[in-house]
Amino acid sequence: MKKGIFSIAMANVICMALGLVTNFLLPKHLSVNSYAMLKTYSLYMNYAGFFALGYSDSVYLKYGGKKLGDLNTANLSNNFYNYFLMIATEAIIAFIGGIILKNNILAAFSLGMFANNIMGYLKILLQATGEFSTYARALNIEKIVIFIINVAMIFAFKVDSYLWYVWAQIATGFLVTICFVFIIQKSTGLIQKSKFCVQVIVSNIKDGYVLMLGNFSSGIFTGIDRWFVKFLLNSKAFAVYSFAVSTENIINVFVSPITVSMYNWFCKSPNNDKVKFIKRVVMIWGFIIIGGMFFVKFIIKYYLPQYMDACEIIIYLLGAQVFYLIVKGIYVNIYKSNKQQNRYFLQLLAMTVVALILNTVFFLINNNIRSIAFATYCTSIIWLIVCEIKNCQIAFELKDWIFIIIGGITYIYAGFYFSPIWGIIVYYSIILMLTIVMERDCFIYGINSIRSFKESLLRNAVGK
Repeated sequence: MKKGIFSIAMANVICMALGLVTNFLLPKHLSVNSYAMLKTYSLYMNYAGFFALGYSDSVYLKYGGKKLGDLNTANLSNNFYNYFLMIATEAIIAFIGGIILKNNILAAFSLGMFANNIMGYLKILLQATGEFSTYARALNIEKIVIFIINVAMIFAFKVDSYLWYVWAQIATGFLVTICFVFIIQKSTGLIQKSKFCVQVIVSNIKDGYVLMLGNFSSGIFTGIDRWFVKFLLNSKAFAVYSFAVSTENIINVFVSPITVSMYNWFCKSPNNDKVKFIKRVVMIWGFIIIGGMFFVKFIIKYYLPQYMDACEIIIYLLGAQVFYLIVKGIYVNIYKSNKQQNRYFLQLLAMTVVALILNTVFFLINNNIRSIAFATYCTSIIWLIVCEIKNCQIAFELKDWIFIIIGGITYIYAGFYFSPIWGIIVYYSIILMLTIVMERDCFIYGINSIRSFKESLLRNAVGK
């Protein structure tokens, strides 16, 4: 598990660096309307996975915990071939619809959806089988190419039209997908002569549709706040809120190593004591990464003053990541590994209702983007509490909750009332003190893991 986490973490460090530059360059050099339209396309693409209809999710359940090289080649190839035909058919229909309606976004979405779903299938296959190094390469190549194209369009060609950036994302998606089809082909024989079979499609959809509904609901759940802003406020507000969400996505590069690699680990049925320990480690890691908010606040203050309104939103959105990391990294992966898709879906559906209610209530009380961000923060806390009540055998102890409460209050207070520099100093000092005093075993584990990683890097350097 450690190796998987480190492989994805290293890839995500590169992604973070590139994403950090891109996410600050685009709002700096694009007009507000162009940036808002680009983010509108991104919002629509969050729901591209729905068109897989659960087919790709069945792969997650079917191959979880197995090794890629041990899979039946004919079965693997047949599943991929029929998935390809299904997605291609949907994309062609959507593209024709976009042409007939003269809707550029719909036409672009059809192609982006196709590339996104094929690459998504491959990523799921790599995640489920523990091929984290190959998965990490997929992340790197995609981000590097998009970064290079974006920088070229901003500085060399002075492009402001959002459509150019949308088509760049689509072209990159196709390029990366083709590359990794051939990479996986070399080790598995993914592409072989297969036959179209309705039964294969129906069977896979049947196996994965509940998990798909859960993931689709997750997309709706995570996008509720942006839909509220888009429909109830103006383009400027949506641009500001979308910028805040993009900084949240930067932090997510430190979240995905946990959420991605944990599934394979949970498939091996670890005991409750191990789960509780890893859960506390994940909690501490969550508090460490949200401290990145102070760095983001510093950059906005001196580089993007026109987006200063986003700072208060960022505090809430990034703060919510602590709770979402525990829920998605631990509880959701447990549900998936135990084939409890129905439980996951129903819980997510309930939380979506909670999010709708809180967003509506807080917006009616104070109709601005800050109230919507605060509703998102409250929803994340409620979801964690629900998971704790439903899974009491691995629930936090009192000292863990004291850590969460003190750490959370410190984060919010320092974020609102301290300068970025003083906020970093005060926040991390208190988190370090809490970790040493209340979670000493996790602190020792972290130190030993860092030493082990450094020794591994040195051995590799000497070997070369």
